[in-house]
Amino acid sequence: MFVRLRRLVFAMFVFSLVAWAADDPLLGTWKLSLGKSKWNPPPGPQRQTAKYERFAEDGVFVTFEGVNAEGHDTFTQYAGTYDGREYPVPSSRTGVTLRLKRLDASTTERTDYKAGKPLITSRRVVSKDGKTLTVTQTGTSENGQRVNTRSYTQLMEEDSFSRVRAGARVPITTGQGMQYMDVGVRLDCKLAEREGSLQMELTLEITSFAREEAQANPLLRNIGSEVRTAVLPGKPTVVTSIDDTASKRRYELEVTATKIK
Repeated sequence: MFVRLRRLVFAMFVFSLVAWAADDPLLGTWKLSLGKSKWNPPPGPQRQTAKYERFAEDGVFVTFEGVNAEGHDTFTQYAGTYDGREYPVPSSRTGVTLRLKRLDASTTERTDYKAGKPLITSRRVVSKDGKTLTVTQTGTSENGQRVNTRSYTQLMEEDSFSRVRAGARVPITTGQGMQYMDVGVRLDCKLAEREGSLQMELTLEITSFAREEAQANPLLRNIGSEVRTAVLPGKPTVVTSIDDTASKRRYELEVTATKIK
């Protein structure tokens, strides 16, 4: 059984229409709906407005205005056509470029590139009634933030129980002397085959220090999940997803169970 723990980087923005153009559903001014949007890692902006205007014969001129999570005003612009060519990103100081693609009448994509390698793809979809714009971003940001994946492998027999421990035992000084504290990943699993599927019982616990610097009485951060579910052999399955509000990360536990004859 292969178990993958990963941190995802994605964002989903939902905008509501303020003003619009009749011939292209994307063109117009859109206001960010904070309550319907998601960011990973959070937090997202406090406010944002996106204005899409016609550029050349088949292109778009985009202006973003708003206030970021720290309360600072933001303003960015770019322009390009849906011809697959690379256009500069004015706000980038490291040579990031973008390409625009029209997938259908209501769906377009922007992909950012650096040194010829793709970074983030933003897919923009306008609803059938033309009142909602959903922008979904996936990929790697310009500063290198990306999916962080760790893999653990367990060889198990049916109806058996196994454990994975990854981390360290850290010495802590207490009033009773020196004690040791386990910090890292604890993964317990029980497996059984039932009617063509594999029944799993999983317990995941991740423990880390809330602060990087050493302390006499350290503060620990702990997140965990207990799952009982069925998975199909050979098919990667995300069995749990956890938002850590303190570290602004999301953890997913993905399981691939392979039957060995």
